Amino acid sequence: MKKIFLGLIVLLITLHITTTVKASPLYATDYTDYQDNQYWSEGVKWAVEQGIMKGYSEENLLKPFNKLSEAQYITMYLRYFVPGELQEMIDLSSHLGHWATPQYILANQYQLSVSNHPSKFDQAIRRGDTALLLAEGITGTEMTEEAAVQWLYEHKLSTGYADANGHYPLTYESYKPNETLTRAQGVVFLYRFLESELTDKTLKIVTSNEVIEEENKNSSQNVYVINGIQINDERSFVEEQLGEPKRITDNEYGLKWYTYYQNDYENFLMVGYDGQDKVALLYTNQDLIKSKNGISLQTNQTEVRATMETEPLSTIHRGDSYDELYPERDYDVFLEKDTFITFFYDVHEDNTLTSLLLARKDIEEGRNGHFGTITDDLYRSYEYQVFDLTNSYRKQHNLHTLQWDEEVAEVARAHSKDMAIKDYFEHINLEGLAPAHRIDNANIPFSAVGENIAVGYYNSLFVIEAWMNSSGHRKNMLRGIYEGLGVGIYFGEKEQWTWPYFTQNFITRP
Repeated sequence: MKKIFLGLIVLLITLHITTTVKASPLYATDYTDYQDNQYWSEGVKWAVEQGIMKGYSEENLLKPFNKLSEAQYITMYLRYFVPGELQEMIDLSSHLGHWATPQYILANQYQLSVSNHPSKFDQAIRRGDTALLLAEGITGTEMTEEAAVQWLYEHKLSTGYADANGHYPLTYESYKPNETLTRAQGVVFLYRFLESELTDKTLKIVTSNEVIEEENKNSSQNVYVINGIQINDERSFVEEQLGEPKRITDNEYGLKWYTYYQNDYENFLMVGYDGQDKVALLYTNQDLIKSKNGISLQTNQTEVRATMETEPLSTIHRGDSYDELYPERDYDVFLEKDTFITFFYDVHEDNTLTSLLLARKDIEEGRNGHFGTITDDLYRSYEYQVFDLTNSYRKQHNLHTLQWDEEVAEVARAHSKDMAIKDYFEHINLEGLAPAHRIDNANIPFSAVGENIAVGYYNSLFVIEAWMNSSGHRKNMLRGIYEGLGVGIYFGEKEQWTWPYFTQNFITRP
C-alpha cells in the first residue's frame, strides 16, 4: 500500500474544566466577516449550513482569508464525503495526540494522499495536494499530481490562473500547484464538486491502477517529485512555484545549490540547475516527496530495496575513475531512468527514509573528482549548507531554528584548519584546548557550547546525515538549549587524499 500511518504514543492526562461554550451560528450570514457577492459566498453559506465549515464562535468570525492547514482541509473533506464514519472515528480515537488524528486515521483507511507525520498536519495545504485528494478520492485511482490537475480541468472544478493576456491555459503550471489555499478557497473546491455534473460522487478507497503503473514504468517522466519539482523542470517554473531562493552556494558538481524554503525553514529543498537552466540536482530532508512507486519519507530501507527495480550500486563510475560504496552504510544509491537516486536512512527511526538526493546521470558522472575545484567560495558554501541543513532537521523535529554566529564560525574555521594542518582529529587540540576554551579565548561570552567534527565525507549532505545517525552528534544538533551556530570548513590531506574537515560549534550566549 502506498501510505503508512504512524502510530502515536501519548500520555493521557484528564483535566475537568467547567465553562460556558458559545454556540456556533447556524448560518454564514450571522458571522460579521461574511461578504455577499464574492466568488466564495454561496459555497461558504452551503458549507456552514451543512456543518462542513465551522466558524470561530467566540469571535463570531469565519476568517475566510486565513490559510487552510492540511488537517483543517481533510476535516472539511471528510465531513462532506463521510460524515458518519468521521464521527465514529472521532468517538473512538479523539484522545490520541493531535486533534486531527481521527481524521488522518480515516484518510489512511481510504489510502488518501496525506501527510503521515504530525509535524506536517498544521502546515498550509498546497493546491496540488487538494487536486490529488479530490481526483484520487473520487476515481479511486492512484495518479500523479499532474494527472489530478487535468482531472479537475476536465470536470470544470478549476480553471487555474489566467495568463498575461487573460486566457486560461489549463496547464499544470497555470494551476500553481505550490500555492497555498485559504479557508474560502478550500470550501469552493468542495462546492464546485457538489454542483458538478459528475454522477458518482462517493468517496472510494484509492488503489493502484495497473495500466497507469505500466505507463509510468515505460515513460520518460521522472518517478520522484519534490514539492512539485522534478528533474529537468525549467528554472522559470521552479521559481514561479517557489519564489526566489533564500541562498545560492557552490557545490562539488561545478554547479550551484539554490536553497528554497518558506517562513522559518518550512518546505525546505535544494535545487541545482545545468547550463540550460534545467533542474539537474534535487534534495530535501523534509516530507515533500511524492513518488509513483509509493516511496515516501516514512518508507524504511527494506521497503525501499524491495520497491526499486534494480539493486543498490556498489560503485559509481566517473570517466576513468570510480567510487566504491562500502557495503555497511546508512544510504543506498540507485541508477534509474538516467538519474542517480540516493536514499539516506535514519538509523534511530527504524532505518526510515530521512532525505532524498536526485542527480542527473550526466551531471554525476561528469563531476570533476570528489569536490570539483576547491575555492574559498566552496569553503563558505559548505559552511552555509551545513547551517541550513541543520536548521531544516531541527524544523522537522519541532525545534526552534538557530541563528548564524559569525564570531563562533571563525573559531570553528580555526579548529578545522588546525586539525587539517597538524594532522589530528579531536575536540581537544594539541595545545589541550577544548571547544569551550577556544570560544572563551576568542572573548565570546556563552552559557552553553557544543561541538561536532567530521572528516572524510564528500559534502555537506553526507556529513549532516552521518551526524544525525550518530547519537552524540544528533543530540547536539537537536538540543533545545542552543540558540546560535557557527560552522568552519577546511580542506586538508588525510591518508593521501584531500578531504574537508568540518567543525560545527553550537552556542547559547548569556
